[in-house]
Amino acid sequence: MRSPSEVINDPQLQENEIVVPLEGAGENLKFTISSPMQVHDVTKVPARRAPEIGQHNNEVLKELGLTTKEIDDLRAARAIPALYKSGTGHR
Repeated sequence: MRSPSEVINDPQLQENEIVVPLEGAGENLKFTISSPMQVHDVTKVPARRAPEIGQHNNEVLKELGLTTKEIDDLRAARAIPALYKSGTGHR
């Protein structure tokens, strides 16, 4: 039985891209297990942490056709969370 630190450093798992770096997860979590799914002619994207709640609200609402003013009005009405501050983990 291997410890987690031994598994992370296993050359075979690294060579086969089973244990991969995890982007943006901070100091405590640097690696994760890669998805076992491989689709022909589709390049895998690097593993990264999940977004914070509300992190992409502006982008999604703009894609849906809302203006900046409409988004600000929703935020003022507390229909959506306060503006997410990138890199802080806070809104």
